[in-house]
Amino acid sequence: EYCLYSHDDLLRLIKPMLHPIIEMIMLTWSSPPTRQIAAILPVVFSNLCTLLQHMDTYNDDGDDLFFKKITKRILSQPLNRKGRYEALEILLPYVGAQELLF
Repeated sequence: EYCLYSHDDLLRLIKPMLHPIIEMIMLTWSSPPTRQIAAILPVVFSNLCTLLQHMDTYNDDGDDLFFKKITKRILSQPLNRKGRYEALEILLPYVGAQELLF
């Protein structure tokens, strides 16, 4: 099968879109317009995290900047938001329990 772009090229093309997509997910998670959208948000967020795991999002110290930023953002959500806990559950394998302790 022929692919027009290399793996690295695809990641570079996708990277600028990820933060707006994550922002949309975070905003929609707090008040999804339909049950179908509410059901798909965790799947989309999980798949984005998997994709980001394979991207170069690290600083010079080896810290993953994206996962630190998104974890901080999710932890700052009000405690009564259901999406907060779903997102933290998805992030757990990527950041570890220590990062989720507030």
